[in-house]
Formats: sequence, structure tokens, C-alpha cells
Amino acid sequence: MARNVVITGAASGIGKATAALAEAHGWQPIRADLNEGDVKADLATPQGRAAFVDGVTALVGDRLDAVIVCAGVALPTPLTVKVNYFGAVATLEGLRPLLAQGTLPRAVGISSFASIMQADSELVEACLSGGILLNGIAPGMVVTPMTQAMVDDKTVRAQLEHAMPMPIGRDARPEEIAELLLWRTPPLDILPYTARCTRKVLHTE
Repeated sequence: MARNVVITGAASGIGKATAALAEAHGWQPIRADLNEGDVKADLATPQGRAAFVDGVTALVGDRLDAVIVCAGVALPTPLTVKVNYFGAVATLEGLRPLLAQGTLPRAVGISSFASIMQADSELVEACLSGGILLNGIAPGMVVTPMTQAMVDDKTVRAQLEHAMPMPIGRDARPEEIAELLLWRTPPLDILPYTARCTRKVLHTE
């Protein structure tokens, strides 16, 4: 049976690249996004989050192997927190019962570069009051439809380069982050050989 994986934000950018890579590996990706995909839902609202869980459940039944949370926006408004944080947490909490029935279940998410910026204590308190701890991937600057306007604006671009310098000397591509997301998602026996060796060493040490 093909390994099924829910990918939010799958209509563009990192989510789209991850869904395509998962499909190329023979997995069964369930694409979720605001206006297109297998599940259409607005993760900025409680009603939309509930509809998302219902939609996924209708497609997969009672078993889900993996969740990859890529949905996000980059706006200086409350919408960013609603989608990027509360939407991600609700996604993971809502799908946890299905993951519990999956084969070697995995969950992974994208961590915004906003985590390295000056924090608003009231906002942090609101996020932590009902959330869960989660490991995430912080990819730095990735050129996607969401970030293209920022990349094209010379002033904003200079601020971004100062806030999060890229050691590789260039912006990341969605396909590169997709590979990392899938590497953190599969069971041990289907990881590339080098990744299996790395995990074995870390485990034995």
C-alpha cells in the first residue's frame, strides 16, 4: 500500500514541490490548499480547520502515514499568525488520531524566519497557551510565489539578507526544501543509504 501523506500549502512553492516529489517516489500525496487541491480549506479560521480535518478523513479513512505542514503567508497582519502558527497546530492536532493508526507515522513543518526576530510577549503567550511543541525546518530565504515580491523589492531584499544571511551564497529553491521535508517524513527503511547510516550512528551514540 502506498504511503499516504497530507501536504498543506500544496498549490505553490515548497508545498507544491514536496507533493510532486512525494508522488514521484510512489507515495500518495493528499494536496490541501485554500482554493485548490484534494482538500480545500481556510486554515485561518476554526471552521476552515475543522473542514480540513473532515476533508482529509473522508479521503484517507482511519489511517494516515505522514503530515507535512507548508501552508503559510508572509504579511504584516494577524492573518500570518492565524495560518502559520494556529493553522499548523490545528492541522497536527486534528490529524493526530489518524496518524496514530498510520504506518510509522511522521509529522514535520516549516519554521518561519520570524522566530529569530524580536518577539511580542503577548503574542508568544497567546501562541503557547494552547499549542504543542514541534520540531521544524527553518529553510531561510526560499524563492516562491509567496516571497517573490519581497525578493524583487531592493529595500526589503537588503533587510532580509541582513536578518537571515544565506551561507550557501544564494536563495534556496522549493525543490531543495521538499527533499529535506520528505527525508524527515519516511520510515527508516526507505531513507537513502547515507541518511540511514547517519541516523544509525546518532541512535547508537
